[in-house]
Amino acid sequence: MEVVDQKKKILIVSASPHPDVNAIKDALSGVESYKVTVCTADNFPASLSEYNVIILHGLPSTRTRIADQVVASKRPVWFILTGQTDLQSMNAIQPLTHTAIAPSGPHDMLAVFNPSFNAFTLPQHIQSVTDKMPPLVSATSNIMATPGCSILYLQKTPAGIMPAWFMQHGTVPVAMLAGEGLWRWRLYEYKNFNDHSVVDECIRQTVAFLAANNNEKPFNVVLPKYIWSDQEPIPLNAYLLNANNEQINTPDAQLIITDSAGRKQNFSFERSGNNYNLNIGIWAGGTYTYSAHTTYNGKELSANGTFVVESMPLELMESGADYPLLFNLAKKYNGGFVTAPNVASLYDSIIHNDHIKPVIQTNTETVPLVDRKWYFFIILLIAVAEWLLRKYWLAQ
Repeated sequence: MEVVDQKKKILIVSASPHPDVNAIKDALSGVESYKVTVCTADNFPASLSEYNVIILHGLPSTRTRIADQVVASKRPVWFILTGQTDLQSMNAIQPLTHTAIAPSGPHDMLAVFNPSFNAFTLPQHIQSVTDKMPPLVSATSNIMATPGCSILYLQKTPAGIMPAWFMQHGTVPVAMLAGEGLWRWRLYEYKNFNDHSVVDECIRQTVAFLAANNNEKPFNVVLPKYIWSDQEPIPLNAYLLNANNEQINTPDAQLIITDSAGRKQNFSFERSGNNYNLNIGIWAGGTYTYSAHTTYNGKELSANGTFVVESMPLELMESGADYPLLFNLAKKYNGGFVTAPNVASLYDSIIHNDHIKPVIQTNTETVPLVDRKWYFFIILLIAVAEWLLRKYWLAQ
C-alpha cells in the first residue's frame, strides 16, 4: 500500500469559454486528490512546471502559439480538438503526440466504444450508455496514431475506422479527443439514466492515466516474510497494474521456483479479487529463487526474488507458554486456569470443586515362599537338625 499525501494539480486551458470546460471541471471536482485550475488562452501560465496534467481545449490555436512551451514542459497533455485548434501546429508537435491529423470542415462525429479497450477499468454498462450519446463536432478527417495507442472510442471516416478518443503510452503520456461536445454527453446520460457517472468516469480515468505514477513496476510478487521454517506453508501474492495503477488479473500468471541444486518447479497463480495468490505449501530447508511472469498488452512482465527455508525442530517453534492451549486443556478435563496474580484463589477452587476428592489406593502383593531362598534354607536346616537330634536321643 502506498499513501501519497499530495494533490495532483490539473490545468484546464481553453481557446475561449466553452461548456466542455465546465463539464470536465465538474467531473474532476469529485476527486479529492485533484486541484483543478481553469483559465483561457489569454491567461496562459508562463510556466507549466507546477502542474501534473495539462488539458488543452481548442489549443494550440492560430491566435495562441503555445506548442513549443507545451513540448518543453514535458508534462502529460490531453488535447481536445475543436474548430479553433490549429492542426498545422498539432502536426508540428508529433514528437510529443505521435499522431498525424488531416483537417476537414466541421462535421458530426459519431463515437463508438471500443470493447477491446483495457488501459483502465470502466463501468460495465458503458456500451449501453454510449449507444444513446449524440455525435461530437469534429474538424478532422483522418487521424493516424501509433499502433500501440489505447483507443477508448472509434469513429468512422471516409478513410476508414479511425481513433476518436485515445491515449498514447510513452515517456510523456498523451491523450487526445478528436471532437467537442462532452457537455452534451453528460446531459444526454442524465436524461436517459438519471446520472452522468459513465461520462464522468471516462474523463476521470483519462486524467488518471496521465497523472499516474508510472515509475512503479507494473507486475510484482510479495511475500509476507522472506525467512520461513520447514513447518510453515508459504503463500505468495502478486499484483498487476494497468496504465492507471489499477490492480487487474486478466492475464494468466506463472511462477517458477528453483532450489539451490538447480531443480525447478512450475506453478500457476490463482485469481483472487483483482490480484493473484498462490500457496506453495511446506518446503525443505534451503535457499530458493522464484521468477514470476505474465504477458499484458503484448509485453512480457516479470518479477524475481528469493526466500529462505530454515530447518527447525518442532519443539523450538514455540519457545513460550501456550496459554490458549493450557486453558483449553483445563476446560476439557474440568480443571482450572489461574493466572499468577490470582494464585491465592487456587486453594478455594480446589476445596469447592466437587470433582476433586481424596483417593486411597491399596496394593496387595503376594510372593511365594519358595522365592524367599534364605527362609527356605533356615527351615531346611532346622528340620535336618531336628531329625538328627531325634536319632541321637532315641539311640541312647
